[in-house]
Amino acid sequence: MKQMTDGEPDTWRRVSPVRRGASGNLSQQCDKALDAYSTIMSMLY
Repeated sequence: MKQMTDGEPDTWRRVSPVRRGASGNLSQQCDKALDAYSTIMSMLY
């Protein structure tokens, strides 16, 4: 993850309520994406 610049904390403050509200959905999508990714990686290596 890249280091924060002066402009970024503002963005995080605006983004975080949305992330908290959708965290269930997001984590499910992330899990699926990670599963797909690890499946692909295990096939390749």
